[in-house]
Amino acid sequence: MVSRQTAWWHAAAQDDKDGKMTMRARLLLIAVGAMLLAARPGDAREVVKFLAAQYSTATDPYWKAVEEAFERENPDIDVQIEVSYWKGLHDKITTLIGAKQQPDLAIIGTSWLPEYVQTGVARAIDDRLTSEVRERFVGDILKGASLGGKTYGLPIATSVRALYYNKKLLADAGVQPPENWEQFREAARKLTQGRRVYGTAMPIHADDQGDQFTYFLWAAGGDWFDAQGNCTLNSPEAVEALQFMVDLYKDKVTNPEPWASNRDETQRLFLTGRAAMMMTGNFLVPIIEKEAPDLQYGVTAIPAHRKPGTLAITDTLVFFHRDGQNADAVWKFVDFAYRLEWREKFMKDEGMLPELKVLAEKLEKDPKWGVFVKLLPTAKFQPNHQDFVPISQRLVKAVQLALLGKETPQAALDKAVEEINRDFLKK
Repeated sequence: MVSRQTAWWHAAAQDDKDGKMTMRARLLLIAVGAMLLAARPGDAREVVKFLAAQYSTATDPYWKAVEEAFERENPDIDVQIEVSYWKGLHDKITTLIGAKQQPDLAIIGTSWLPEYVQTGVARAIDDRLTSEVRERFVGDILKGASLGGKTYGLPIATSVRALYYNKKLLADAGVQPPENWEQFREAARKLTQGRRVYGTAMPIHADDQGDQFTYFLWAAGGDWFDAQGNCTLNSPEAVEALQFMVDLYKDKVTNPEPWASNRDETQRLFLTGRAAMMMTGNFLVPIIEKEAPDLQYGVTAIPAHRKPGTLAITDTLVFFHRDGQNADAVWKFVDFAYRLEWREKFMKDEGMLPELKVLAEKLEKDPKWGVFVKLLPTAKFQPNHQDFVPISQRLVKAVQLALLGKETPQAALDKAVEEINRDFLKK
């Protein structure tokens, strides 16, 4: 049987009369050459698919630059990066997994990780995490993406919460940055100027997954779960934390409707000088530099009570199983993306903290970033629970009810734990 390429070659040769190739012959030979080149074994590029989350307008150009630089260095690998909005990202990943079209890599909220581990789509990477690789990372930060003794991803966007304060407002009121609950409450009272300036601002919104409550919970010595997995959000420490929040609200030293504003909206109160103090993450630093460059502010640890209560959050670069996956190519891209120059650029562009020791040491003495870096090694992570998001929504509802005066802190938290046990923990 004569192959299609052979037939086309003969047709081209017939047209090559007297050594003068016709246009038809030239086109046929070009087509045949292209087919033969495409068919050569070993020439196909390996594909790495990556679904990235968008943090800001800097995200798209950042990943485009990484992709182009990597492919210049590795022309045999085709990295396909898609940047997606956080809103709807979880649903998008769920749809891709359902269609067996999941990427090799994806940026996820770390609280989603148990879901992917349970369904078997997440891929453990401990075989790649040599002692040398692990040594590159700060403290226990790799534990953020660990479940059941296995690691399924790397920290990709790291933040630590701290207390921001307006230096001018504190100086005018004769107030020092507070170090404990008593000082915080007294400072908030002195700093409050009716509806014009709030002593502090708190976002108690379902979108924020109970972060504000967690600051006070950990400072009081409480936690979300005990070592046996029992929900302890109605412990004496948890009730004390919520009562403190209620007292701040009753003192009228906070924004008037904390439940109505998410974190971004509440941060604007600080940016515009309407909130003298606010607890939030390091990602506010570049926002201040861009939107309120003349704001005189300082950063310090979240006020302690029985113990310090600093929250760390890391979004995770999770590894998925995928049909046709080349694990070596995937890791080669990840190793490239975690080079110091790229992680430093991501950190600066997106206002995140370094997860690599070398960069952390470099920033420790920075007047704006140093506080966050020093807090990172001892900060606690929210629990990796497959139902963390809906559980946090039940908690936030309880906090809102207590602030509104519809339930006492004890009753609100008891009801929340009862629902959590019934609906999620099956107890």
